[in-house]
Amino acid sequence: MKDAVERFSQLKSRRDGIQNQYIAMQGKLESAKEGYQAIMQELQGLGIGSLDELNAKILELESMVNDNVDSAHKLMDVIEEKMHELDSEKVGVAVNGRESE
Repeated sequence: MKDAVERFSQLKSRRDGIQNQYIAMQGKLESAKEGYQAIMQELQGLGIGSLDELNAKILELESMVNDNVDSAHKLMDVIEEKMHELDSEKVGVAVNGRESE
């Protein structure tokens, strides 16, 4: 009988622990829901009504950034080419004996 009482006490203690974990998880879930709702309100304030719209905006911005990076690379190539041309002109000026500016 003593073993049965001890076993019952262990099971009750285990049940209480599980119940406390469940309550803690409910609190975390509620907090997550509140966070999600706050994020969605912020997005709606930005004119974005759903996560799909947010994803579309992110993809649009990513495309714009990639376009700007491509343009910057092209501009850098042009600048580098012009610098080489200027260097070549300076060498030509030095070879011909004229003073460079």
